[in-house]
Amino acid sequence: MRPSRVDVSAVLRPGRNHVRIAVTNLLINKILGDGPINYSPVFAKYGNRFPPGEEWDVVRDPFPSGLMGPVRLVYYRRLGGA
Repeated sequence: MRPSRVDVSAVLRPGRNHVRIAVTNLLINKILGDGPINYSPVFAKYGNRFPPGEEWDVVRDPFPSGLMGPVRLVYYRRLGGA
């Protein structure tokens, strides 16, 4: 999700730095990947008071997510003394 650009200059220090990028998926993609949900236990406990989710009727294909495109670290200017 946006922002697709992040300024990390405030957390960098002189010398060697390590940059870690954590990527997560969208919740709807997890739901779609798990397959249709069995609502029988919910109906058995609470009755038909709650309608089942419509995610399988509305959305069939996962949404694009993750780290897409080239990842670049762009140098703008040298900070500090050396």
